[in-house]
Amino acid sequence: MSGSHEIADEITQDAFLFLLRNPGSYAPERGPLLNFLLGVTRNLVRRSKRSATDDLSIEDEGIENQFAVPETNDSPLDLAIRRQSAASLQDALLKVPEGYREVIVLCDLQEMSYAEAAATLGIPVGTVRSRLHRGHIALLDVLSRRTVAENSGAKL
Repeated sequence: MSGSHEIADEITQDAFLFLLRNPGSYAPERGPLLNFLLGVTRNLVRRSKRSATDDLSIEDEGIENQFAVPETNDSPLDLAIRRQSAASLQDALLKVPEGYREVIVLCDLQEMSYAEAAATLGIPVGTVRSRLHRGHIALLDVLSRRTVAENSGAKL
């Protein structure tokens, strides 16, 4: 969600520090600790985006390691193509509206169930389903526009 490995590391640390400094803020009866920490992390990411004052946008750095390319015995060309595809997907995901991106990250990348994502985000399960559906459409739209733009610039 932050678009940067370094920012993600810092925010993860800040989330745990928040829990250590405010242990009473977590109430087990409200849900699992993971969901609480993901909620804290989500708020910290949003706050970091609002307070970013330099010219480098969080989105400009790319989502590192979210789409890890598994190491195989493929040829260098196959690996390069796979890495380029992962980079395109990373870039496209950052162009999807944040509400949809959150659900895509939780359900598709973190492999959470709809119920877990709903609890983490504090929204109904039906909202998770509709945001995920709309997010997939938005992601497909971004990827389609990029493909059309790349193909229209290619010389035959």
